[in-house]
Amino acid sequence: MAAGALLLFVGLALFAVGVVALGRYCWLALRMSEPPPRFWPATALAAALLLSNFPAAGLILLKVADLESRYTVVVRNESQDPLEGVHVAGGERVYAAFGSIPTGQTMTRSFRIRHEGALELHAGGGTTTIDGYVSADEEATAFVTIGPGGGVSVTFGSSD
Repeated sequence: MAAGALLLFVGLALFAVGVVALGRYCWLALRMSEPPPRFWPATALAAALLLSNFPAAGLILLKVADLESRYTVVVRNESQDPLEGVHVAGGERVYAAFGSIPTGQTMTRSFRIRHEGALELHAGGGTTTIDGYVSADEEATAFVTIGPGGGVSVTFGSSD
């Protein structure tokens, strides 16, 4: 995140350098008895390119904010039977369907938490609380393992 902030400041500094360079080019070109051919289109294109960096940076910031506020649930089925109708629900309006998870398989779902509440895993007719309290824009990764005897373990950590 610090690298991204540094990159934004470097981008602003380079924008300022670009504006100064474009201003100097315009000043020198307009002092000539006859401006270079295609002076106005080239100047307008350069200015548009400089200004287009702001919407691009804004879109990148929105995407990073979205990625940084994702809650990820990784479900591993180590039981002898496939798990049917697996889904995660909770908070308010959180629902992530896994469907069927065969024996020995792992499935991952990511979503945004929009409201406070508990996050629960529903699998094979049973319900397990993954996280007792989640809040909006929380980033976390929960690893849920369904064991051979049907026991469920939940750990939290990095998805790397």
